[in-house]
Amino acid sequence: MIDLKFPKTKVYNYLKYREAISLNLNHMMKYEKSKEEISSMVNVVYDCFRDKLFAQDMYYFSTLNDLELFLIGTGFYPEELISKAVKHEFDHAKKAEDLGYKARNYSAALLYDHILNEPTFAAQISFDKSTEMSYSDWKQIADAPENPSRLDIIFR
Repeated sequence: MIDLKFPKTKVYNYLKYREAISLNLNHMMKYEKSKEEISSMVNVVYDCFRDKLFAQDMYYFSTLNDLELFLIGTGFYPEELISKAVKHEFDHAKKAEDLGYKARNYSAALLYDHILNEPTFAAQISFDKSTEMSYSDWKQIADAPENPSRLDIIFR
């Protein structure tokens, strides 16, 4: 088991941050904004949430297998939940690969659910910021999992 501290980032704050990024990204990609404009938006949104997101709760991996092993090693989460999350991210990665893109990394945000008073997590796939991606491709990647997340369906 990995020696970790209980997460400080609240699930509500993380989801609001990701939702703000996703909504803005959806709009900006739809209207073909430049990579520089998108990067600037991401920085502005991050600045709004900076005091609510804790770096010690964010972990990055080069493979899905490493992400899965890490989540299992935390001892916080049921393996069935981890398997579903990894499958979900795999579906995004597979669709991206089919469209000619390669993931830069995978991440896990360890989160605190203050309502249930227990840890949870959010997994994510990331692409290099220099990757040119059409809005249509982005939507297909977001919609790839059989059960899209709340953040995935923003792109529908």
